[in-house]
Amino acid sequence: MPETAFTAGQDLAGSRLDHALAALTGLSQRAAKRLCADKRVFLNGRPARQGLLVRAGDVLTIRGTAAAAGTDTAADTDTAADTGTACDTLMAANDCVAPGPGTDGTEGTDGTGAAGRQRAATHSRAACLVRTCDYAFLYKPSCLHSVHLAGRDTASLEDLLPALVPDCPQAELLQRLDFETSGIVTCALHAQARAAFRAAEHAGQVHKAYLTIVCGHLEKPLLIKAALTGQGKRVRVHEYADADPARWTRVVPLLHLAREEAHVLGASGPVTLAGCLIHRGFRHQIRAHCASAGYPLLHDALYGMQQSCTAQSQAPAVHTGTGASSAASDPAASDPAASDPAASLPASACPAPSCPAPSGQGRAASARACTQHFYLHHSRLEFCQNCVKCLPDWLTEIAGGLQQAEDWFAQSSIVAYNSPRKSSS
Repeated sequence: MPETAFTAGQDLAGSRLDHALAALTGLSQRAAKRLCADKRVFLNGRPARQGLLVRAGDVLTIRGTAAAAGTDTAADTDTAADTGTACDTLMAANDCVAPGPGTDGTEGTDGTGAAGRQRAATHSRAACLVRTCDYAFLYKPSCLHSVHLAGRDTASLEDLLPALVPDCPQAELLQRLDFETSGIVTCALHAQARAAFRAAEHAGQVHKAYLTIVCGHLEKPLLIKAALTGQGKRVRVHEYADADPARWTRVVPLLHLAREEAHVLGASGPVTLAGCLIHRGFRHQIRAHCASAGYPLLHDALYGMQQSCTAQSQAPAVHTGTGASSAASDPAASDPAASDPAASLPASACPAPSCPAPSGQGRAASARACTQHFYLHHSRLEFCQNCVKCLPDWLTEIAGGLQQAEDWFAQSSIVAYNSPRKSSS
């Protein structure tokens, strides 16, 4: 395995190992911490923790190939100039095959290449669902990073852009999904399209619908307003409400799963198929909000409960719907702050390409090779004149799930907000 060595000078004496590593290599702080967490950094020939202090003359060694300098590419900025408009002409769906093992640096290290082949199978499911003159709407499977992680060699959807959107070197991801989350990711094909998307997102005019499975019997729609902060492994959910309605999460119960179906999914208690509506996503927003309301995502080890699927008490910044408790009702109708709905796009404008799936098996089977994880899928996206829909393959394993999702989509509409935050000039 290749190694790269650096010698610490007097100016780095007393610095933490990760800080010194970033200074010596030009990597971002986050990338340096990842290298230490992956146990690829050695201090004077010995494995070292990121918090160790460096002395002048110490030799820092990185084993393996270090990632390129810089920080992670951020796809979730909130400011943009309002230039350009979206194109409403949808091209035919363009399914693409991502590079296989040996071409993306993911070959396994166990001597057999099994891990690399599994990762390559996941990457090969990535596809371009719909492409317009301004945007490409991509499908990200579970167990694939959205953007390249500095300091690591794992492949990502961003790395696959040349295969998914050929002949477009300016293509740029506008969203990122968690590693275990699947679904639609928007890609801008030029700078004007990026600016138009950011302007619409800042105004709360981007409508993002997710399908998920939460623990507990969710009976009524929830409007979760709790403010979120933090950039660490977990975000913090506050008791006070976010002043920006576009940062709220609407959770709508669609279907209570039968005991047999819940058992197949690995649930130890009652679970509910739910729809979640957001406009400007914060990191882990749906996961953190649902957990704070007492309905964590099934198998969410970070925010959920390991031993139980029983709903707990609700957080102060959670409001239940006051209208009919129908599973398909929209909580926006009962909330005074969401009283300015825009006209919804006709269903005929929403192509619904099926998400690529392994031949002969559903998500439940394919997920085991990646480890059991939560069910969260970005299923529908609307903004400007664009509307794209992509249902998860695991939905077919739930009796009545497809119909409930379609009914919910038909009753949902874009809600536009006047964001209180000033766009930066």
